[in-house]
Amino acid sequence: MIVGEDWRYAADECLSDPAGEVIAEVPAGGAAIFSSLTPHLTGPNTTGDVRKAYIVQYAPVGAYTRTKDGDVPCDDPIRQFPVLRNGERV
Repeated sequence: MIVGEDWRYAADECLSDPAGEVIAEVPAGGAAIFSSLTPHLTGPNTTGDVRKAYIVQYAPVGAYTRTKDGDVPCDDPIRQFPVLRNGERV
């Protein structure tokens, strides 16, 4: 995985040769944990096996996604898993 250091790249463009990248080798069974807003990329899977990824994003109540058609609330009950309720673990 290559992680860029320049936030100007986030969500605006894909770069094939970003400046200041850092290679973070993650061994089989390992994990890389970072914000989804961190510019990143992975190389091709050359193993012939399936590469799996789990994506977890935390957001406060009232969060929304900004789209070209306006702001959309992030409140789909199927995708909401509270971790705290009234300050207590759920």
